[in-house]
Amino acid sequence: MKKKNILNFKNITLLITIGLFLLLLVSVMIIGPTKSNRFRWLPVFFNLFNDNAYLIVVSIGIMFVLITGNIDISVASILAFSAVFSAYLLEKGWNAAIVIFLAILIGFLFGLSQGYLIETFQLPSFIVTLAGLFFLRGMCSVVTQHSIGIENEFFKT
Repeated sequence: MKKKNILNFKNITLLITIGLFLLLLVSVMIIGPTKSNRFRWLPVFFNLFNDNAYLIVVSIGIMFVLITGNIDISVASILAFSAVFSAYLLEKGWNAAIVIFLAILIGFLFGLSQGYLIETFQLPSFIVTLAGLFFLRGMCSVVTQHSIGIENEFFKT
């Protein structure tokens, strides 16, 4: 029977990431809250995950693209356009549930159309997603030239 070595090159980065995460978590638990350093308090540590949950979702999506051997550099632009378009619609008085649905639909359809172009016409994913990046960044400035704050009650905590 062949012995598996879990410390090969493929697994080492995952093990380093898990180790650093556990080291950070344990250090936060051991040191605990102090008056001079509130960051070390455990609920504040977990709020980092709440505040960055969208990055976790995007990272999981991009993981599947990378596993297939492709690259998608338009992810941030899709996210930015969805956010700008959502803020614009909310500013105009649209219902929050409809806006959320439309934002998800926009991201899905744009990603689907890029995937369709890549697969059907055998285009390089880098070129298609680069074009998508520039297109959506331009569309953000077409929607609005200024920063829009989201003041809808649905999004307030």
